[in-house]
Amino acid sequence: MKAQLVSAGLAVAFLLTGCQSAGVTVPPGGQDLKPCAFARVIAVEDLEKIGKPGCDMAGTTIRFPDGTNGMVGSIGANKSWSYSASPGDAEIPTHFTMVNWGVPGVAVAEHNRGGWMNTIWANSTEASDLLFEALRKDGVQVDEPH
Repeated sequence: MKAQLVSAGLAVAFLLTGCQSAGVTVPPGGQDLKPCAFARVIAVEDLEKIGKPGCDMAGTTIRFPDGTNGMVGSIGANKSWSYSASPGDAEIPTHFTMVNWGVPGVAVAEHNRGGWMNTIWANSTEASDLLFEALRKDGVQVDEPH
């Protein structure tokens, strides 16, 4: 559906916010990570293939299947953005939340503002579990991670 909205040429409204990781503790060791030296643009589907990166992914661009891009923030930062068709549209906008958890890697969730999670992508199970916890604290309805 997102691809249809973008390819149809409808106006897309973006909202970008940044805050800490919803009261979830970031695992130790992130302060010792060096910046990642691999590709600066990564398809979201490839996060799992990369696994725990062993480096800080801050500044890496994550590309979504519909062509939307999001940049990984600093360790512990929660970056969220939304988009929908033109501002008067009655559809619930798609919302993305991305957190750089440091050692476990990055996790990204796609959910709607109605409070239901659709998809999660992550470098590791630990990163996705941390994001599930943060989303629950924000009131997003998520399935159990396992």
